[in-house]
Amino acid sequence: AFSSWAKAAARPIYLRIGYEFDGPHNELEPGEYIAAYRRIVDIMRAEGVENVAFVWHSFAAPPAGGRPISAWYPSDDYVDWVAVSLFGHLHGLDPGPDANAVFEFARTHKRPVMIAEASPIQGISENNVGSWNTWFVNFFSLAYEKNIKAVSFIDTDWSDTEADAALGWRDARLQNNEMVSGAFFMETAKDRY
Repeated sequence: AFSSWAKAAARPIYLRIGYEFDGPHNELEPGEYIAAYRRIVDIMRAEGVENVAFVWHSFAAPPAGGRPISAWYPSDDYVDWVAVSLFGHLHGLDPGPDANAVFEFARTHKRPVMIAEASPIQGISENNVGSWNTWFVNFFSLAYEKNIKAVSFIDTDWSDTEADAALGWRDARLQNNEMVSGAFFMETAKDRY
């Protein structure tokens, strides 16, 4: 059914199969994950789907069970893009060793990289450009440094979610600050994205 829908959509689709596969919150065993991922790809290919790019999306934090991310890799024949989630990682200049390991893995396997989930969890204030000067500058600097080809920003009020109660995440909607939103859309309108 999904293959039929994808073909009828007649547009490019990025399909994240089992996203954040290596996160402890997903509890995906590597062998089972790889088998499921490949099965989905094989079915879609057999159904003649040609407009879907298959995305292997890492949590970009310490992997479940201390395994290397390669333990979950379906193989180059099944992965078109490598993706990461970046939230608190970008409140500093370096996204950390786990995110860097994913970037290196993608480079080694010659796969383009997307930031599939990202948001400044400390929020975007109405009259303060601090989030731009820290999180967003780091976000876009990383995009250039690591040759990121696609970004997906989660524009949400985290204070209305379970993440707020558990982690203290804040309102990260672009509409909160006209300068931040203007700069964001100016940057993401560039051809590289």
